Amino acid sequence: MDTGKYTSDPYLAREYIRFLNLKFKVGDFDAEMLSPSGIVDYVWHKHILDTKSYREYCLSHFGRFIDHNPDGAQEFTARRLRYERTLEEYKKAYAIDPPEAYWPPFDETEEDEDHNPTLVSSNVPSIHIKIRDLQGQEHSQVIAPDTTILQMKQVYGKDNGIPDEHMRLVFGGKQLADECTALESNIIEGSVVMVVLKLC
Repeated sequence: MDTGKYTSDPYLAREYIRFLNLKFKVGDFDAEMLSPSGIVDYVWHKHILDTKSYREYCLSHFGRFIDHNPDGAQEFTARRLRYERTLEEYKKAYAIDPPEAYWPPFDETEEDEDHNPTLVSSNVPSIHIKIRDLQGQEHSQVIAPDTTILQMKQVYGKDNGIPDEHMRLVFGGKQLADECTALESNIIEGSVVMVVLKLC
């Protein structure tokens, strides 16, 4: 499988594959026992939508299809229990703690759908990031994997009285293109993005 079609982050791709392997190991073919983290679920959705690739991958690696239940996210308590079981099974299977960047603690605030309605809808996983200026001041944002860099700039600009065209965002030593998404830019849970003001 070419995971680059679904994420440019090789570590996220690894975590997605590990999750599918866990589903197989515990026999969770009907999506009743384990739940992924938000970011892993996002990659899973992208893979599932490539139906031929997903079907071929499941059949060649597991001998059968691994179902996904999109309604599972609606049941908060059941989802929390499935997620906690996923973290336990991960520790057993891989003899390490799941990397918190991809497997954060279950967010109790996910039950409240009003935590950042401009950037995250209730059906999309949320990513908590910081935008830091050159003076060290930090601005928190809750974004989705498909939030664009321009949208992040617009929210930062609105909150700080700066037009988005007067700033650029930098992450991993590279200036981020406005049209790219957080996922394409490898921005994950806990990332710190630098904001640099442009000279007029």
